[in-house]
Amino acid sequence: MQRGGRMNFSMEFFPSIKAISVTRRFVTDLAIECLHDADLAARVALVAHELLENSLKYSVDGAASLTIDVSPADDTNMRSVSVGVWCRGQASHTDTLRRALDEIAAAEDPSAYYLSAMRRSAKRASGSGLGLARIRAEGEMDLTGDFEGDGVCVRARATVSEVEP
Repeated sequence: MQRGGRMNFSMEFFPSIKAISVTRRFVTDLAIECLHDADLAARVALVAHELLENSLKYSVDGAASLTIDVSPADDTNMRSVSVGVWCRGQASHTDTLRRALDEIAAAEDPSAYYLSAMRRSAKRASGSGLGLARIRAEGEMDLTGDFEGDGVCVRARATVSEVEP
């Protein structure tokens, strides 16, 4: 990506465990090429992987849409990075997802929250919530959710410094 440039990538598919792994490798390679930052590329790929895994677990029809957007932020030396996954969600999980996103956003220390979530997940039968906590802590991105009908889009965003190629 040239200085001041923009990248927008999206794909729609029916992810499987194998397809999610392949997508993660592809996203890593694409992000390294575009962002010129291996650490940030790894974080973007981690986020895509975690969100796609959630779509696989909670989608009503198995379909998902992945979108990655990199655009200039207000400051010319900064980039806005966004990774989102949309799917048709199970109604029984929508309220749980809303609460999880609110709880993660309210956490002052993302790493401490992630450790707490790991301890809590050991006691749960399903739906650990670790993927979202991991995105916030390790991916270093803020999470939001958009809910419209049975459509659910979870988006992770960060503003990062531009790296020269």
